[in-house]
Amino acid sequence: MEKKNFYYLCVTMETKIDINPTELRPGTTLKNSSYRIISVLGRGGFGITYLAEQELINRKVCIKEFYPKDYYTRDPQTQMVSPVAESFREMMDQFKVKFLKEARAIASLTHPNIVGIFDLFEENGTAYYAMEYIEGESLYDIIKSKGRMDEATARKYIGSVADALGYIHARNLLHLDVKPHNIMLSHGDKRVILIDFGLSKHYDEDSGSETTNTLGGHSDGYAPIEQYDNGGVREFAPQTDIYSMGATLFAMIEGRRPPRARDIDENGFPALRSDISESMRVAIEKAMQYRRKDRPANVGEFLRLLSNDGVVAPADDPLGGATSCDIGETPVMYGAPPVKTDTSAAVKDGNTPEHKKRGGKMWMVIILILLVVGAAAAYFLFMQPSEPKYAPNTMSAPATEEVRIYNDSTGVYEVVRIYNDTTVVCEAVESAPVATTTTSTTDTVATTQKRVTLPASVAATTPERVAVVEEANKPTVVERTPKSNSEPQTNGASESANTAPTSAPEPVKQLTPEEIEAQRIETMLNEGLGRDGVYRVGDYYNVDGKEGVVIEVRDGGRHGKIVSMREVTQKRWCTQGFFDKGIALGASDVQSGKANTELCRNAGIAYFPAASWCLDRGEGWYLPALNELVNLYNVRSKVNPTLTAHGGTKISSHWHMSSTEYNGPEDGERQSPAYAVWSVRMLNGQKSANLKTGVDSSVRAVCVF
Repeated sequence: MEKKNFYYLCVTMETKIDINPTELRPGTTLKNSSYRIISVLGRGGFGITYLAEQELINRKVCIKEFYPKDYYTRDPQTQMVSPVAESFREMMDQFKVKFLKEARAIASLTHPNIVGIFDLFEENGTAYYAMEYIEGESLYDIIKSKGRMDEATARKYIGSVADALGYIHARNLLHLDVKPHNIMLSHGDKRVILIDFGLSKHYDEDSGSETTNTLGGHSDGYAPIEQYDNGGVREFAPQTDIYSMGATLFAMIEGRRPPRARDIDENGFPALRSDISESMRVAIEKAMQYRRKDRPANVGEFLRLLSNDGVVAPADDPLGGATSCDIGETPVMYGAPPVKTDTSAAVKDGNTPEHKKRGGKMWMVIILILLVVGAAAAYFLFMQPSEPKYAPNTMSAPATEEVRIYNDSTGVYEVVRIYNDTTVVCEAVESAPVATTTTSTTDTVATTQKRVTLPASVAATTPERVAVVEEANKPTVVERTPKSNSEPQTNGASESANTAPTSAPEPVKQLTPEEIEAQRIETMLNEGLGRDGVYRVGDYYNVDGKEGVVIEVRDGGRHGKIVSMREVTQKRWCTQGFFDKGIALGASDVQSGKANTELCRNAGIAYFPAASWCLDRGEGWYLPALNELVNLYNVRSKVNPTLTAHGGTKISSHWHMSSTEYNGPEDGERQSPAYAVWSVRMLNGQKSANLKTGVDSSVRAVCVF
């Protein structure tokens, strides 16, 4: 039986290997067979990271390849890479030089919290560098699997990141992509290691200006507003990395992606959880200020904000109050304010071994203080109305309400118990229907048992679980019927005559493995994650800050194109001033608008409102080409329902403007590439010329994934 299982595992793993023509094949050797490619570890906008083996000394390494995915293509036979268009060659060569120059700068760094680079070389028409392989997991993976962190752990991790950033800032280097994905926790020595310097910039020590041109980029939620500018951050400013560090701390504390910078500017800073210290709250909010001048000027200032007061967490609790309610974990304390012991009075009064004679009076004072504090605590806990508090299942008082749920995302039963309407417990229970239970005390326990699909975003957070459960189950209000003081308490299963009996819940149907898998896939599709990363046309896409609907797929559904959730009108292709010059940009690509949009950017994006609107969607977005709009018309029946279901706007039946300059038969003086662009009418798929200054067309953005 064991052999059969092992064989099945091997077959399953082999069928999932994705041979992507844009990547080096496993087994490929580099630098005269010094390195052998094992697999792909990650893909980014500007490069591919591989796991490889350094053959001579038989050790695993990581190799980063310079490969801007929207500008490069690879010959599958020779492995050589080249620009997708000859017009990109000079620009890509400049960026390749920058890639190597920045790699040399990083290789000179020696710090325990920074990934080490030890080799650089050019091959296959591009550039590579080799760095240490870290056996561990990223903070992103930790947050994704366990939910938000306790404050003590978050402080420890961000302290190591701050050490690394302080070190590189002293050398006029900015990382420019600090986020949980790029922070590793090694399994061996538990080091926190900052990785992926792909967007980093080195600045002149005297002038503070960048020493090389660079491919700009940003990560939504973690990048400050200045990184959205064309060309990125042109002058050395540690506040840019400090914003990203604050956003990373936000993600650790909240267990969710931070809002985008422009959303903070428009809507204000979101409320942080109530159980963190004031210094933590202030440090995050100050670091994520919209204006650069309002943030801490350097890492030292940020750390001083963070250390203005401490946080108390149990020394023997590795989670220290994290809100994870994962299966197999002991429930932890939620929402309880940290207890601080103030010894300053004792020290001031000389309560030391040399002053033991005064100990008796001091103990009397302490006892009186404890009595007062205890009375106040009892009042606030039991007499005052309050928000629910979350606690482990060690309550001596009976539960007044239970809600048992079947968690479709984990396939097990869980129970939510409510104590005195103020305390809530979430825990896993056996994987079988649970009978109704009642207490043997003065209250009746109302028990319900329902199936609830918990979104992944709340799957590890007890307070949010309770909200979801209550909304889905609509539990009835528990009416308490107190007994008389003279009535004895019972310890058996019998209830008093004035206690209403509870009815047995209907058995919960046991799902088959196929049903559980179908519900898992449905949840992923609703969250925009595809079918384990595989998409079809019409699927919702929401990964790494890019949100849209899939309009084209390739590589078995792992790559393709998405269209923006919304469209805009009244955006001209170019300004009237540029139009009057009668200049054709040469934006003639009908297959992909990426190159056309890049021509607009290089000519001065302020002249091209439609392309500018698309670029403002974020990294990788562009104004679609003619054939991309034709394809959008062909798949609109699959795309529109998804847009509506996820809060987007349907593709209108209006004319939609492309990025492709008109190259059809001239009909009039101004229907030429200098004055007109192709448009597609979504009502019937008709193609026609539209003046570049026309404002009666709609604009949608497209992005490659």
